[in-house]
Amino acid sequence: MKYREINKELHKHTWWSEEAPAVPLNSVWVRQYVQQQKYWHPRLPSMIVCFFKNEFVFEETPEDEKLEIWHYLWEKHQKNPGFMKKRYRQWQVISRRVKLLGEQFTAGKKTWSNRQLAASLLNLSEQVKDHWRMTWMMECADIFTTYELPKLLRKELLRLSPEKINELAISLTSPDHLSFMEHYRLEFIGLACGWHEAIRRGTDWKELPLVFQKRLEKMAERFVWISSNYRQGRSVTKQDIWKQLKEEISHKSPAELARQLASLKSKVQRTQRIKADCYRRYRLSRRLTNALKLLTFWASWIDQRKELALHVNWYLDAYAVEAGQRLGKPLWQMRHLVTDELGLLLRTGRMVPVPVLRQRRKFCTFVSTNIRGKVTETIYYKQQAQKIWRGIFTQQQMKEIKGQVASAPAKKISGEVCVVLDVHKKKFKRGAILVTTMTRPDFVPILHQAKAIVTDEGGLTCHASIISRELGIPCVIGTKIASKVLRDGDIIELDLATGAVKKI
Repeated sequence: MKYREINKELHKHTWWSEEAPAVPLNSVWVRQYVQQQKYWHPRLPSMIVCFFKNEFVFEETPEDEKLEIWHYLWEKHQKNPGFMKKRYRQWQVISRRVKLLGEQFTAGKKTWSNRQLAASLLNLSEQVKDHWRMTWMMECADIFTTYELPKLLRKELLRLSPEKINELAISLTSPDHLSFMEHYRLEFIGLACGWHEAIRRGTDWKELPLVFQKRLEKMAERFVWISSNYRQGRSVTKQDIWKQLKEEISHKSPAELARQLASLKSKVQRTQRIKADCYRRYRLSRRLTNALKLLTFWASWIDQRKELALHVNWYLDAYAVEAGQRLGKPLWQMRHLVTDELGLLLRTGRMVPVPVLRQRRKFCTFVSTNIRGKVTETIYYKQQAQKIWRGIFTQQQMKEIKGQVASAPAKKISGEVCVVLDVHKKKFKRGAILVTTMTRPDFVPILHQAKAIVTDEGGLTCHASIISRELGIPCVIGTKIASKVLRDGDIIELDLATGAVKKI
Protein backbone atom coordinates (compact mmCIF):
# COMPACT_ATOMS: atom_id res chain seq x y z
CA MET A 1 0.00 0.00 0.00
CA LYS A 2 1.29 3.46 -0.91
CA TYR A 3 2.10 5.98 1.80
CA ARG A 4 -0.81 8.29 0.86
CA GLU A 5 -3.27 5.44 1.19
CA ILE A 6 -1.78 4.49 4.56
CA ASN A 7 -2.22 8.04 5.77
CA LYS A 8 -5.92 7.98 4.82
CA GLU A 9 -6.46 4.67 6.62
CA LEU A 10 -4.93 6.03 9.85
CA HIS A 11 -7.72 8.58 10.26
CA LYS A 12 -10.50 5.99 9.95
CA HIS A 13 -9.77 4.39 13.32
CA THR A 14 -9.08 4.94 16.99
CA TRP A 15 -6.01 2.99 18.10
CA TRP A 16 -5.31 0.47 20.85
CA SER A 17 -1.69 0.83 22.02
CA GLU A 18 0.73 -1.72 23.47
CA GLU A 19 4.43 -1.24 24.14
CA ALA A 20 7.30 -3.60 24.94
CA PRO A 21 11.05 -4.12 24.46
CA ALA A 22 11.37 -5.67 20.98
CA VAL A 23 13.45 -6.10 17.84
CA PRO A 24 12.22 -7.02 14.34
CA LEU A 25 13.60 -10.60 14.42
CA ASN A 26 11.41 -11.58 17.39
CA SER A 27 8.39 -9.69 16.05
CA VAL A 28 7.12 -12.41 13.72
CA TRP A 29 3.62 -11.46 14.79
CA VAL A 30 3.43 -8.15 12.88
CA ARG A 31 2.28 -9.38 9.46
CA GLN A 32 0.34 -12.27 10.98
CA TYR A 33 -2.05 -9.81 12.62
CA VAL A 34 -3.68 -9.08 9.25
CA GLN A 35 -3.59 -12.74 8.21
CA GLN A 36 -5.69 -14.09 11.08
CA GLN A 37 -8.63 -14.05 8.65
CA LYS A 38 -7.47 -17.54 7.68
CA TYR A 39 -9.03 -18.80 10.93
CA TRP A 40 -11.45 -16.16 12.21
CA HIS A 41 -13.24 -13.07 10.88
CA PRO A 42 -13.41 -13.36 7.04
CA ARG A 43 -12.76 -9.65 6.46
CA LEU A 44 -10.97 -8.17 9.49
CA PRO A 45 -8.55 -6.88 10.65
CA SER A 46 -7.24 -4.60 7.92
CA MET A 47 -4.17 -2.95 9.46
CA ILE A 48 -1.46 -2.99 12.13
CA VAL A 49 1.20 -0.31 12.68
CA CYS A 50 4.35 -1.01 14.71
CA PHE A 51 6.94 1.64 15.54
CA PHE A 52 10.38 0.29 16.45
CA LYS A 53 12.42 2.83 18.38
CA ASN A 54 15.69 2.03 20.17
CA GLU A 55 14.74 -1.64 20.58
CA PHE A 56 11.27 -0.83 21.87
CA VAL A 57 8.04 -1.45 19.95
CA PHE A 58 4.87 0.64 19.97
CA GLU A 59 2.11 -1.58 18.56
CA GLU A 60 -1.05 0.11 17.27
CA THR A 61 -4.20 -1.78 16.24
CA PRO A 62 -7.69 -0.44 15.31
CA GLU A 63 -10.07 -0.50 18.27
CA ASP A 64 -13.23 -0.53 16.16
CA GLU A 65 -12.08 -3.56 14.17
CA LYS A 66 -11.07 -5.47 17.29
CA LEU A 67 -14.49 -4.89 18.82
CA GLU A 68 -16.17 -6.07 15.62
CA ILE A 69 -14.02 -9.22 15.66
CA TRP A 70 -15.08 -9.86 19.27
CA HIS A 71 -18.79 -9.62 18.38
CA TYR A 72 -18.35 -11.87 15.37
CA LEU A 73 -16.64 -14.56 17.46
CA TRP A 74 -19.06 -14.14 20.36
CA GLU A 75 -21.99 -14.82 18.05
CA LYS A 76 -20.20 -17.76 16.44
CA HIS A 77 -19.40 -19.23 19.86
CA GLN A 78 -23.06 -18.98 20.92
CA LYS A 79 -24.20 -20.92 17.88
CA ASN A 80 -21.39 -23.50 17.98
CA PRO A 81 -19.31 -23.67 21.21
CA GLY A 82 -17.31 -26.58 19.78
CA PHE A 83 -15.87 -24.35 17.06
CA MET A 84 -13.51 -22.56 19.46
CA LYS A 85 -12.36 -25.79 21.11
CA LYS A 86 -11.63 -27.28 17.68
CA ARG A 87 -9.39 -24.30 16.86
CA TYR A 88 -7.68 -24.64 20.24
CA ARG A 89 -6.84 -28.27 19.52
CA GLN A 90 -5.39 -27.22 16.15
CA TRP A 91 -3.26 -24.64 17.94
CA GLN A 92 -2.00 -27.25 20.41
CA VAL A 93 -0.62 -29.24 17.47
CA ILE A 94 1.18 -26.12 16.20
CA SER A 95 2.54 -25.42 19.69
CA ARG A 96 4.01 -28.91 19.96
CA ARG A 97 5.61 -28.55 16.51
CA VAL A 98 7.21 -25.23 17.47
CA LYS A 99 8.76 -26.70 20.63
CA LEU A 100 9.93 -29.81 18.78
CA LEU A 101 11.61 -27.73 16.06
CA GLY A 102 13.20 -25.53 18.73
CA GLU A 103 14.56 -28.56 20.56
CA GLN A 104 15.93 -30.01 17.31
CA PHE A 105 17.70 -26.70 16.60
CA THR A 106 19.17 -26.55 20.12
CA ALA A 107 20.50 -30.09 19.84
CA GLY A 108 21.79 -29.94 16.27
CA LYS A 109 22.88 -26.34 15.56
CA LYS A 110 26.61 -26.90 16.08
CA THR A 111 26.74 -29.71 13.49
CA TRP A 112 24.53 -28.07 10.84
CA SER A 113 25.71 -26.21 7.74
CA ASN A 114 24.54 -22.64 7.15
CA ARG A 115 21.94 -23.90 4.69
CA GLN A 116 20.63 -26.42 7.20
CA LEU A 117 20.46 -23.68 9.83
CA ALA A 118 18.53 -21.45 7.41
CA ALA A 119 16.09 -24.24 6.56
CA SER A 120 15.53 -24.93 10.26
CA LEU A 121 14.91 -21.23 10.97
CA LEU A 122 12.41 -20.83 8.13
CA ASN A 123 10.59 -24.03 9.07
CA LEU A 124 10.26 -22.82 12.67
CA SER A 125 9.22 -19.38 11.44
CA GLU A 126 6.34 -20.80 9.36
CA GLN A 127 4.96 -22.66 12.37
CA VAL A 128 5.32 -19.55 14.53
CA LYS A 129 3.47 -17.47 11.94
CA ASP A 130 0.57 -19.92 12.03
CA HIS A 131 0.61 -19.78 15.83
CA TRP A 132 0.15 -16.00 15.70
CA ARG A 133 -2.53 -16.12 12.98
CA MET A 134 -4.55 -18.43 15.20
CA THR A 135 -4.12 -16.59 18.52
CA TRP A 136 -4.16 -12.90 17.63
CA MET A 137 -7.97 -12.74 17.91
CA MET A 138 -7.83 -13.11 21.72
CA GLU A 139 -6.42 -9.56 21.91
CA CYS A 140 -9.94 -8.28 21.17
CA ALA A 141 -10.97 -9.40 24.67
CA ASP A 142 -9.20 -6.34 26.11
CA ILE A 143 -11.41 -3.98 24.08
CA PHE A 144 -14.61 -5.78 25.11
CA THR A 145 -13.76 -6.01 28.83
CA THR A 146 -12.72 -2.34 28.88
CA TYR A 147 -15.57 -0.71 26.97
CA GLU A 148 -18.59 -3.03 26.98
CA LEU A 149 -18.53 -5.72 29.69
CA PRO A 150 -19.02 -3.31 32.67
CA LYS A 151 -22.03 -1.73 30.89
CA LEU A 152 -23.61 -5.11 30.14
CA LEU A 153 -23.20 -6.23 33.75
CA ARG A 154 -24.68 -2.96 35.06
CA LYS A 155 -27.67 -3.35 32.72
CA GLU A 156 -28.47 -6.82 34.09
CA LEU A 157 -27.56 -6.13 37.73
CA LEU A 158 -29.06 -2.71 38.40
CA ARG A 159 -28.87 -2.98 42.19
CA LEU A 160 -25.13 -3.67 42.36
CA SER A 161 -22.66 -0.85 42.97
CA PRO A 162 -19.91 -0.14 40.39
CA GLU A 163 -17.38 -1.67 42.80
CA LYS A 164 -19.39 -4.91 43.04
CA ILE A 165 -19.85 -4.97 39.26
CA ASN A 166 -16.10 -4.71 38.76
CA GLU A 167 -15.42 -7.34 41.41
CA LEU A 168 -17.87 -9.68 39.67
CA ALA A 169 -16.26 -9.09 36.26
CA ILE A 170 -12.84 -9.90 37.71
CA SER A 171 -14.08 -13.09 39.37
CA LEU A 172 -15.91 -14.39 36.31
CA THR A 173 -13.09 -13.78 33.82
CA SER A 174 -10.30 -15.33 35.90
CA PRO A 175 -8.63 -18.43 34.38
CA ASP A 176 -9.53 -21.83 35.80
CA HIS A 177 -5.96 -23.11 35.91
CA LEU A 178 -2.55 -22.23 37.31
CA SER A 179 -0.52 -20.07 34.95
CA PHE A 180 2.95 -21.12 33.82
CA MET A 181 4.36 -18.45 36.14
CA GLU A 182 2.43 -20.02 39.04
CA HIS A 183 3.89 -23.42 38.15
CA TYR A 184 7.33 -21.78 38.29
CA ARG A 185 6.37 -20.23 41.60
CA LEU A 186 5.21 -23.59 42.99
CA GLU A 187 8.60 -25.15 42.33
CA PHE A 188 10.40 -22.06 43.58
CA ILE A 189 8.50 -21.82 46.89
CA GLY A 190 8.83 -25.59 47.32
CA LEU A 191 12.61 -25.19 47.21
CA ALA A 192 12.50 -22.17 49.53
CA CYS A 193 10.30 -23.98 52.08
CA GLY A 194 12.19 -27.26 52.03
CA TRP A 195 15.65 -25.74 52.25
CA HIS A 196 15.00 -22.42 54.00
CA GLU A 197 17.67 -22.64 56.67
CA ALA A 198 20.31 -24.14 54.36
CA ILE A 199 19.70 -21.42 51.75
CA ARG A 200 19.82 -18.71 54.43
CA ARG A 201 23.18 -19.94 55.72
CA GLY A 202 24.73 -20.84 52.37
CA THR A 203 26.83 -18.48 50.27
CA ASP A 204 26.80 -20.65 47.14
CA TRP A 205 24.31 -23.24 45.84
CA LYS A 206 27.20 -25.65 45.33
CA GLU A 207 27.60 -25.83 49.13
CA LEU A 208 24.17 -27.43 49.54
CA PRO A 209 23.47 -31.20 49.32
CA LEU A 210 23.46 -32.88 45.92
CA VAL A 211 19.70 -33.49 46.03
CA PHE A 212 19.13 -29.70 46.23
CA GLN A 213 21.61 -29.06 43.41
CA LYS A 214 19.80 -31.54 41.16
CA ARG A 215 16.42 -29.93 41.84
CA LEU A 216 17.89 -26.51 41.12
CA GLU A 217 19.44 -27.77 37.88
CA LYS A 218 16.18 -29.36 36.69
CA MET A 219 14.27 -26.18 37.45
CA ALA A 220 16.74 -24.06 35.47
CA GLU A 221 16.52 -26.46 32.52
CA ARG A 222 12.73 -26.56 32.57
CA PHE A 223 12.32 -22.76 32.75
CA VAL A 224 15.41 -21.64 30.83
CA TRP A 225 13.27 -19.47 28.51
CA ILE A 226 11.14 -17.75 31.15
CA SER A 227 13.07 -14.43 31.34
CA SER A 228 13.08 -13.83 27.59
CA ASN A 229 11.22 -10.99 25.90
CA TYR A 230 10.72 -9.67 22.35
CA ARG A 231 14.12 -7.98 22.42
CA GLN A 232 16.34 -10.83 23.56
CA GLY A 233 16.31 -14.47 24.60
CA ARG A 234 17.77 -14.53 28.08
CA SER A 235 18.58 -17.93 29.60
CA VAL A 236 17.69 -18.51 33.25
CA THR A 237 20.58 -20.18 35.08
CA LYS A 238 20.98 -22.01 38.39
CA GLN A 239 22.74 -18.92 39.72
CA ASP A 240 19.75 -16.71 38.80
CA ILE A 241 17.34 -18.93 40.73
CA TRP A 242 19.77 -19.14 43.64
CA LYS A 243 19.89 -15.33 43.86
CA GLN A 244 16.09 -15.19 43.79
CA LEU A 245 15.91 -17.76 46.57
CA LYS A 246 18.34 -15.80 48.73
CA GLU A 247 16.31 -12.64 48.13
CA GLU A 248 13.01 -14.38 48.91
CA ILE A 249 13.99 -15.93 52.22
CA SER A 250 15.60 -12.70 53.39
CA HIS A 251 12.12 -11.14 53.46
CA LYS A 252 9.88 -14.10 54.25
CA SER A 253 9.72 -16.62 57.07
CA PRO A 254 9.14 -20.36 56.52
CA ALA A 255 5.58 -19.89 57.79
CA GLU A 256 4.84 -17.14 55.24
CA LEU A 257 6.24 -19.26 52.40
CA ALA A 258 4.24 -22.29 53.55
CA ARG A 259 1.05 -20.19 53.47
CA GLN A 260 1.85 -19.04 49.94
CA LEU A 261 2.48 -22.60 48.84
CA ALA A 262 -0.81 -23.81 50.32
CA SER A 263 -2.68 -20.91 48.71
CA LEU A 264 -1.26 -21.71 45.28
CA LYS A 265 -2.10 -25.39 45.59
CA SER A 266 -5.71 -24.60 46.50
CA LYS A 267 -6.18 -21.75 44.01
CA VAL A 268 -7.94 -23.65 41.22
CA GLN A 269 -10.55 -25.13 43.57
CA ARG A 270 -11.03 -21.74 45.23
CA THR A 271 -11.49 -19.95 41.89
CA GLN A 272 -13.99 -22.53 40.64
CA ARG A 273 -15.96 -22.31 43.90
CA ILE A 274 -16.15 -18.49 43.72
CA LYS A 275 -17.33 -18.62 40.10
CA ALA A 276 -19.99 -21.24 40.81
CA ASP A 277 -21.24 -19.12 43.72
CA CYS A 278 -21.38 -15.98 41.53
CA TYR A 279 -23.32 -17.71 38.76
CA ARG A 280 -25.71 -19.14 41.35
CA ARG A 281 -26.25 -15.82 43.10
CA TYR A 282 -26.58 -13.59 40.03
CA ARG A 283 -28.99 -14.77 37.36
CA LEU A 284 -27.18 -13.54 34.27
CA SER A 285 -28.63 -13.89 30.79
CA ARG A 286 -27.54 -16.83 28.69
CA ARG A 287 -25.88 -14.46 26.22
CA LEU A 288 -23.75 -12.70 28.85
CA THR A 289 -22.88 -16.00 30.55
CA ASN A 290 -21.67 -17.25 27.18
CA ALA A 291 -19.39 -14.19 26.85
CA LEU A 292 -17.94 -14.66 30.33
CA LYS A 293 -17.24 -18.35 29.77
CA LEU A 294 -15.59 -17.54 26.44
CA LEU A 295 -13.37 -14.99 28.20
CA THR A 296 -12.45 -17.58 30.84
CA PHE A 297 -11.49 -20.06 28.14
CA TRP A 298 -9.42 -17.41 26.39
CA ALA A 299 -7.71 -16.41 29.65
CA SER A 300 -6.25 -19.92 29.92
CA TRP A 301 -5.33 -19.97 26.23
CA ILE A 302 -3.70 -16.53 26.46
CA ASP A 303 -1.45 -17.82 29.24
CA GLN A 304 -0.38 -20.77 27.09
CA ARG A 305 0.20 -18.41 24.17
CA LYS A 306 2.48 -16.27 26.34
CA GLU A 307 4.46 -19.33 27.38
CA LEU A 308 4.95 -20.38 23.75
CA ALA A 309 5.93 -16.82 22.80
CA LEU A 310 8.72 -16.90 25.40
CA HIS A 311 9.98 -20.20 23.99
CA VAL A 312 9.93 -18.67 20.48
CA ASN A 313 11.83 -15.56 21.59
CA TRP A 314 14.46 -17.75 23.20
CA TYR A 315 14.83 -19.90 20.06
CA LEU A 316 14.95 -16.96 17.63
CA ASP A 317 17.54 -15.11 19.65
CA ALA A 318 19.65 -18.28 19.73
CA TYR A 319 19.47 -18.37 15.91
CA ALA A 320 20.66 -14.75 15.86
CA VAL A 321 23.58 -15.57 18.18
CA GLU A 322 24.58 -18.63 16.13
CA ALA A 323 24.35 -16.76 12.81
CA GLY A 324 26.34 -13.80 14.14
CA GLN A 325 29.12 -16.05 15.41
CA ARG A 326 29.32 -17.99 12.14
CA LEU A 327 29.28 -14.95 9.88
CA GLY A 328 31.27 -12.58 12.06
CA LYS A 329 28.38 -10.13 12.38
CA PRO A 330 27.39 -8.11 15.47
CA LEU A 331 24.42 -9.52 17.33
CA TRP A 332 22.45 -6.27 17.09
CA GLN A 333 22.51 -6.54 13.29
CA MET A 334 21.14 -10.09 13.39
CA ARG A 335 18.35 -8.98 15.72
CA HIS A 336 17.27 -6.21 13.34
CA LEU A 337 16.68 -8.56 10.44
CA VAL A 338 13.31 -10.25 10.00
CA THR A 339 13.35 -14.07 9.90
CA ASP A 340 13.20 -14.25 6.07
CA GLU A 341 16.19 -11.88 5.82
CA LEU A 342 18.21 -13.89 8.33
CA GLY A 343 17.40 -17.08 6.43
CA LEU A 344 18.51 -15.46 3.15
CA LEU A 345 21.74 -14.27 4.76
CA LEU A 346 22.55 -17.79 5.95
CA ARG A 347 21.75 -19.34 2.56
CA THR A 348 23.34 -16.81 0.20
CA GLY A 349 25.39 -14.35 2.26
CA ARG A 350 23.15 -11.47 1.05
CA MET A 351 22.88 -8.92 3.85
CA VAL A 352 20.54 -5.98 4.36
CA PRO A 353 22.76 -2.85 4.19
CA VAL A 354 24.08 -1.88 7.62
CA PRO A 355 22.87 1.77 7.29
CA VAL A 356 19.33 0.41 6.85
CA LEU A 357 19.71 -1.73 9.98
CA ARG A 358 21.01 1.30 11.90
CA GLN A 359 17.92 3.21 10.84
CA ARG A 360 15.67 0.33 11.91
CA ARG A 361 17.36 0.36 15.29
CA LYS A 362 16.95 4.11 15.68
CA PHE A 363 13.41 4.48 14.38
CA CYS A 364 11.23 2.84 11.74
CA THR A 365 7.59 1.97 11.13
CA PHE A 366 6.28 -1.42 10.03
CA VAL A 367 2.83 -1.23 8.42
CA SER A 368 0.98 -4.41 7.47
CA THR A 369 -2.37 -4.23 5.69
CA ASN A 370 -4.97 -6.63 4.32
CA ILE A 371 -7.25 -4.68 2.02
CA ARG A 372 -9.75 -6.76 0.04
CA GLY A 373 -7.59 -9.85 0.47
CA LYS A 374 -4.33 -8.22 -0.64
CA VAL A 375 -1.68 -8.45 2.10
CA THR A 376 1.22 -5.98 2.05
CA GLU A 377 3.98 -5.07 4.49
CA THR A 378 6.06 -1.93 4.17
CA ILE A 379 8.83 -0.52 6.35
CA TYR A 380 8.97 3.27 6.47
CA TYR A 381 11.95 5.33 7.61
CA LYS A 382 12.78 8.92 8.53
CA GLN A 383 10.16 11.55 7.58
CA GLN A 384 7.46 9.12 6.46
CA ALA A 385 7.87 7.09 9.65
CA GLN A 386 7.59 10.29 11.72
CA LYS A 387 4.44 11.37 9.86
CA ILE A 388 2.75 8.04 10.58
CA TRP A 389 3.79 8.40 14.25
CA ARG A 390 2.20 11.85 14.42
CA GLY A 391 -0.89 10.58 12.61
CA ILE A 392 -1.57 8.16 15.49
CA PHE A 393 -0.11 9.90 18.54
CA THR A 394 -1.92 13.23 18.55
CA GLN A 395 -1.23 15.38 21.60
CA GLN A 396 -4.04 15.09 24.14
CA GLN A 397 -4.31 17.12 27.29
CA MET A 398 -5.73 14.65 29.82
CA LYS A 399 -6.73 16.14 33.14
CA GLU A 400 -6.65 12.90 35.10
CA ILE A 401 -5.07 9.49 35.10
CA LYS A 402 -7.84 6.94 35.21
CA GLY A 403 -8.08 3.28 34.27
CA GLN A 404 -9.93 0.06 34.97
CA VAL A 405 -9.60 -1.67 38.34
CA ALA A 406 -8.25 -5.19 37.85
CA SER A 407 -7.60 -6.10 41.50
CA ALA A 408 -8.98 -4.36 44.58
CA PRO A 409 -8.01 -5.95 47.92
CA ALA A 410 -8.47 -2.48 49.51
CA LYS A 411 -10.55 0.65 48.81
CA LYS A 412 -7.58 3.02 48.49
CA ILE A 413 -3.84 2.71 48.60
CA SER A 414 -1.00 5.20 48.34
CA GLY A 415 2.73 4.89 47.81
CA GLU A 416 5.84 5.92 45.95
CA VAL A 417 6.09 5.49 42.18
CA CYS A 418 8.78 3.46 40.44
CA VAL A 419 8.49 3.58 36.64
CA VAL A 420 9.96 0.49 34.94
CA LEU A 421 9.69 -0.01 31.19
CA ASP A 422 12.36 -2.71 30.88
CA VAL A 423 13.24 -4.91 33.86
CA HIS A 424 16.64 -5.72 32.38
CA LYS A 425 17.64 -2.06 32.29
CA LYS A 426 16.27 -0.66 35.55
CA LYS A 427 16.19 -1.80 39.17
CA PHE A 428 12.83 -1.75 40.95
CA LYS A 429 12.49 -0.30 44.44
CA ARG A 430 10.93 -2.90 46.77
CA GLY A 431 7.61 -1.72 48.23
CA ALA A 432 6.98 0.92 45.56
CA ILE A 433 3.99 1.13 43.20
CA LEU A 434 5.08 -0.25 39.84
CA VAL A 435 4.11 1.98 36.92
CA THR A 436 4.71 0.60 33.44
CA THR A 437 3.26 0.31 29.95
CA MET A 438 2.33 -3.35 30.38
CA THR A 439 3.67 -6.22 32.46
CA ARG A 440 5.17 -9.35 30.93
CA PRO A 441 6.44 -12.62 32.41
CA ASP A 442 9.93 -11.16 32.87
CA PHE A 443 8.34 -8.65 35.29
CA VAL A 444 7.25 -11.37 37.73
CA PRO A 445 10.24 -11.18 40.13
CA ILE A 446 9.63 -7.46 40.72
CA LEU A 447 5.84 -7.88 40.87
CA HIS A 448 6.38 -9.91 44.04
CA GLN A 449 8.09 -6.82 45.48
CA ALA A 450 5.47 -4.26 44.35
CA LYS A 451 2.88 -2.63 46.57
CA ALA A 452 0.55 -2.12 43.60
CA ILE A 453 0.57 -2.04 39.78
CA VAL A 454 -0.50 0.72 37.38
CA THR A 455 -0.30 0.15 33.61
CA ASP A 456 -1.00 2.15 30.47
CA GLU A 457 -2.58 -0.81 28.69
CA GLY A 458 -4.62 -3.96 29.09
CA GLY A 459 -8.05 -5.41 29.82
CA LEU A 460 -9.36 -7.82 32.44
CA THR A 461 -7.68 -10.81 30.76
CA CYS A 462 -4.25 -9.15 30.37
CA HIS A 463 -1.11 -10.28 32.21
CA ALA A 464 -1.16 -7.47 34.81
CA SER A 465 -4.81 -8.20 35.67
CA ILE A 466 -4.25 -11.91 36.19
CA ILE A 467 -0.93 -11.69 38.05
CA SER A 468 -2.18 -8.93 40.41
CA ARG A 469 -5.08 -11.17 41.46
CA GLU A 470 -2.70 -14.08 41.93
CA LEU A 471 -0.54 -11.92 44.22
CA GLY A 472 -3.43 -10.17 45.95
CA ILE A 473 -2.13 -6.66 45.24
CA PRO A 474 -4.02 -3.61 43.89
CA CYS A 475 -3.92 -3.03 40.15
CA VAL A 476 -5.25 -0.35 37.79
CA ILE A 477 -4.90 -1.06 34.07
CA GLY A 478 -5.54 0.83 30.84
CA THR A 479 -4.67 4.36 32.04
CA LYS A 480 -3.01 5.05 28.64
CA ILE A 481 -0.71 7.75 30.06
CA ALA A 482 0.50 6.74 33.57
CA SER A 483 4.05 5.76 32.56
CA LYS A 484 4.37 8.95 30.50
CA VAL A 485 3.27 11.48 33.12
CA LEU A 486 4.36 9.92 36.42
CA ARG A 487 7.98 9.96 37.57
CA ASP A 488 10.09 8.00 40.04
CA GLY A 489 9.50 9.26 43.57
CA ASP A 490 6.02 10.70 42.94
CA ILE A 491 3.57 9.84 45.71
CA ILE A 492 0.25 8.70 44.30
CA GLU A 493 -3.09 7.43 45.56
CA LEU A 494 -5.09 4.71 43.81
CA ASP A 495 -8.86 4.82 44.23
CA LEU A 496 -9.79 1.17 43.78
CA ALA A 497 -13.46 1.95 43.46
CA THR A 498 -13.18 4.30 40.49
CA GLY A 499 -9.77 3.49 38.98
CA ALA A 500 -8.54 7.08 39.49
CA VAL A 501 -4.82 7.67 40.05
CA LYS A 502 -3.76 11.01 41.51
CA LYS A 503 -0.61 12.62 42.86
CA ILE A 504 -0.70 13.58 46.53
